[in-house]
Amino acid sequence: MGIGKKAIVLLLAMLLVSGIAAAQAIKAPSKIEITQQSKSFQVTLFNDSETSQLVSLSLLSPIAFKVEPTPLSIPASSSQKFTITLLPEKSQSNQTLKATILAGIGYFDEKKEIEISIGDFSASAGATGFFVLPSLAGISAEQAIDAVLVIIIIVLAIALIARIVNRSRKKEFQ
Repeated sequence: MGIGKKAIVLLLAMLLVSGIAAAQAIKAPSKIEITQQSKSFQVTLFNDSETSQLVSLSLLSPIAFKVEPTPLSIPASSSQKFTITLLPEKSQSNQTLKATILAGIGYFDEKKEIEISIGDFSASAGATGFFVLPSLAGISAEQAIDAVLVIIIIVLAIALIARIVNRSRKKEFQ
């Protein structure tokens, strides 16, 4: 091995040992499906260096977003989870878009490409005829049972009224 190659290997080894080169990684889903008006997903950033590092986290995308908590720094040899909430507009329904997560730790930047599929989340998505059906995603078991009981009571009340009307008609003909 020549002197030039030895110097390069020695320089790289010194950079790795000194902690100047912060090893980092982004852990995030590569595909995200949005079926409602917002969608949150987690991003984990890793700081494998021996020193605390300043952090930046952003998203290059035509979709509005917010990051929580606001990234400041990650302690040495640790990781931190962040939540990115996507806020697409109705005009972006039924599209698949590309986005890039940009993370910076210390002096180093890393990016991860993701694919975002946006479904139809417009107000008329649940419409049938003249009625608009509400989303049942957030309904509790107790609320579901209450709804079923109300339907049973309505059906029984209609049956009772029909029976009373039927008996009153029979008496008229006798």
